Amino acid sequence: MSDPMSVAIALAVASAVPSAPDAPSPMITAAPLTRSISLEVPALDGARGAAVNYERRIAGRPMSWLVGGELREAARGDYASTRIGVTGDYRWYWRAACGAWLSRLAADNLVGWYVGGGVAIAFDRTYDHADHRSLGTTLQLGLTGKVGYRIAPWRALAITPIAGVEVERDLDLRGRLPAWSHAGVIVGLDVGWMFGS
Repeated sequence: MSDPMSVAIALAVASAVPSAPDAPSPMITAAPLTRSISLEVPALDGARGAAVNYERRIAGRPMSWLVGGELREAARGDYASTRIGVTGDYRWYWRAACGAWLSRLAADNLVGWYVGGGVAIAFDRTYDHADHRSLGTTLQLGLTGKVGYRIAPWRALAITPIAGVEVERDLDLRGRLPAWSHAGVIVGLDVGWMFGS
């Protein structure tokens, strides 16, 4: 029979030996996911609205096409403006075969860096609250160029920061104003879920 001092020393030594660290979560290695649905995070300026996108991989290539729809508040205060539109994008994930940093999906999924371009068509209806009258509807035609980085940090959750440029041509559908063009910077974030194989 061991004495109490030996038992205490043995327990102290056992509790001081560090346990082996937990093994890191394995990467998901099933067949590559080929589709995703995502929601663009609303604007930081408080404007209301939403944009939803559906993306599908082009078979056998690290490329995809994307279609989306949006309904947004485009002006506030003395004016109310509602924008409704559709978009079509093309993306090339040039490092898809290498996998992505911070992503649990295996290589050959549509994660990591991408570049792309797209077109957009929208209608923007504006109303003047001060004069209580409609200011008309504008047709907006746009071209975009984007770069982004998609990660999948948990299961098939996809988080994609995006930056880029856009050029738009606005046409007054009543014909009272001349057409005009303008350019802008795109900064955004969308969150979605990847699925399909």
